[in-house]
Amino acid sequence: MKFKKIIPYKMKHVLPILGLAGASVVSSCEKVAPTEPKPVKTEVDILFDANNVHVLGRMQGDDFVVSDIIQYYVENPDIQAVYLYTQGDWSDWRESAISINRELVFQKVINYSSKMRGRGDFNFMLGEASKVPEDSLWYVQNGWTINKQYQR
Repeated sequence: MKFKKIIPYKMKHVLPILGLAGASVVSSCEKVAPTEPKPVKTEVDILFDANNVHVLGRMQGDDFVVSDIIQYYVENPDIQAVYLYTQGDWSDWRESAISINRELVFQKVINYSSKMRGRGDFNFMLGEASKVPEDSLWYVQNGWTINKQYQR
């Protein structure tokens, strides 16, 4: 035995019914949480002077190893730039100290990452920086100034 029931409908009612059915399917989807804002990239200053250059790193045998804090800042994706900010009195550094420390310390720290930059002023004794012009140019190219107080 077959049961047949004919349900009468009108064509003008079909479209609104299909629209309601489709709308209920779309609205039943899970809501997506709004995206969290990305943290702002920051810059960090590492302060050092002539008496505590060791905060930048240490000699391990014949090699220079950057400090743990510099390694941490370089590996942190939220840090955009690390500035090596010089302060204090540098007037007791002679031409040999300027060259040796550039080669053994500052250059290795700057070359450690593209995030590293210099900032601040080296107030070397007048005339000492000009005895090693290639070193003076390197300091300036990497962000530091030399004897800024005499440039006015």
